[in-house]
Amino acid sequence: MSAPFSATYNEPYWIGGAAEKTHVFIEGNNLPQRMGQTPFTVAELGFGTGLNLLLTAQLAEHNATPLTFVSYELHPIAVDELARIHQDFPTELQPLSQAFLADCKPQPGWNRITFATTILHLFIGDATEGILTHPQSADCWFLDGFSPATNPDMWTPELLSHVSRHTKTGGTASTYSVARATKDALAAAGFNYTRAKGFPPKWHMLKATKT
Repeated sequence: MSAPFSATYNEPYWIGGAAEKTHVFIEGNNLPQRMGQTPFTVAELGFGTGLNLLLTAQLAEHNATPLTFVSYELHPIAVDELARIHQDFPTELQPLSQAFLADCKPQPGWNRITFATTILHLFIGDATEGILTHPQSADCWFLDGFSPATNPDMWTPELLSHVSRHTKTGGTASTYSVARATKDALAAAGFNYTRAKGFPPKWHMLKATKT
């Protein structure tokens, strides 16, 4: 699967596709064990291609979990381009992709899309502004913005403090970033973090729990 590229941040949206996203975010938050038949909320910084959404929605559907997925994106990919990108996603994600794309007409501010067992709340705009009206506390967060070096606004202590306020006690977060700025912002926001095995070629990633 070829990785789409962001000209704004001069970085690919991912390197390892679904396998990388599963390792860092799905398994990084222990979701296969945590998601059951009770409602569950996942929140995300950086919607990107929507691959995290589809992987999480697939797990929720498999586990009969009512899922709320909250995501923030400042530079949304055009829907026709998303459709082309999604054609390269794994076959098992295609029905969810088609259901999502059928209602995907994002406008600035909050957008709500319902498909399968998932309700998506997608904020188009600055996450620091949108998070002030975050719809509900999250069980876990996917911190999936571009790297702190190219997109520092997604990793500020201010934004991650809002993330913490919108995380249930004992809730988790995970990220591919092990930059010092990421660690410091997580610690200042009240998360205990640990370093874990990253998805190759990265050696490490971070897992965090709100204390």
